[in-house]
Amino acid sequence: MIDFRYHLVSLVAVFLALALGIVLGAGPLRQSLGEQLTNQVEQLRRDKDELRAQNTELTDGAKRLTSYIDASGKELLAGALPDGAPITIISDGESVATAADQVSERVTQAGGTTGNRISLNPSLWDPAAEAKRTDTLTALTSRWPELAAQTSTSGEGLMHALMVAISPQSPLSDADRTEVVKRLAADGFITSDGGSVVAPAGLVYVAAAPDTFTNSDDSAAQDAERISRVEAVQMRFVTDMREAKAPIVVAGQSPTLHESVGLVRAIRRTTDLQSVSTVDAVTSPEGPVVIVLALAESVRGGSSGHYGAAPDAQAPMPALPSSPAGGGQSGADAPDASQPTEPAQPADADTDTTSGSGASPDSGGQKNQRRTSTPTPSAPQGASDSGGDR
Repeated sequence: MIDFRYHLVSLVAVFLALALGIVLGAGPLRQSLGEQLTNQVEQLRRDKDELRAQNTELTDGAKRLTSYIDASGKELLAGALPDGAPITIISDGESVATAADQVSERVTQAGGTTGNRISLNPSLWDPAAEAKRTDTLTALTSRWPELAAQTSTSGEGLMHALMVAISPQSPLSDADRTEVVKRLAADGFITSDGGSVVAPAGLVYVAAAPDTFTNSDDSAAQDAERISRVEAVQMRFVTDMREAKAPIVVAGQSPTLHESVGLVRAIRRTTDLQSVSTVDAVTSPEGPVVIVLALAESVRGGSSGHYGAAPDAQAPMPALPSSPAGGGQSGADAPDASQPTEPAQPADADTDTTSGSGASPDSGGQKNQRRTSTPTPSAPQGASDSGGDR
């Protein structure tokens, strides 16, 4: 049993410790602790100011680079594609229609032509359109057995049929290609420009961000199912094009600079799809220029890469071709189009670029080791500095 003296000694010790703390805190330790806290606060304030200045500098640099690429796009792209090369442009509906229009304009500046414009409609993945998709797929594969494939859903089956119809190596004649595309358009699964379908030299797929496919009236589970169907349709098309060895660039919207999203991120994290080039800055002013440069890189030399501002991009943009794709050189002086070319430096920019086909990132999405350093050039005379925010 603890006696009274033990309690008394404990209480005295507590009060002595309290008194000692008060004396030391109000005396010799007061100045030292106060100075330490003040110094820490000042250091944090200086760190914050330095970070703010660095952020402002980087933001201004990104704006200047964006303005430079956008304003110099016509000169950067001149002759990048073979003269008159037909390029097929595919987009996911209205949300990226403007971006697809801008890509088409840049294709023309690069020397190519827009062979076909195709927009994918929601009925390709809408659960309510399952019966209609099945009927159309059955009709197409009955007439053209070459369109049939093992797929998990009818939407994937229709995307495979579309791929066969517009692929550079399609077994169908031009007349049959056109008939397949017209049937898909007539049934409401795609919107086409209505022209004859020809074998393209390359393709650009402008993919919408996943959140554009949700419906405010649906539950979270329904939205998840819809997005899953969209991703399956998109991936089927890209996978089929990769197997057909078609030059293709997939461009996507990234709402922030912190990560790529949707189809672009899926491709970058899939080892088997590293021959497919991606661009994550489709809605930024320089995006269409970068997209066409990436396409030219693939068409000219069969190279691929992942470009843009997201952390999983290999570089902001591809290396510039040293000579126009349709230039007048011939014989021994003509560059070998099958080999990657050395980058040409813009007149107002010092560019240190290391180029290559790019090692594949692993399936976990680690960043590729191929790096490109592009110092920020000054904006050209007359270039707007307002278009660089992404």
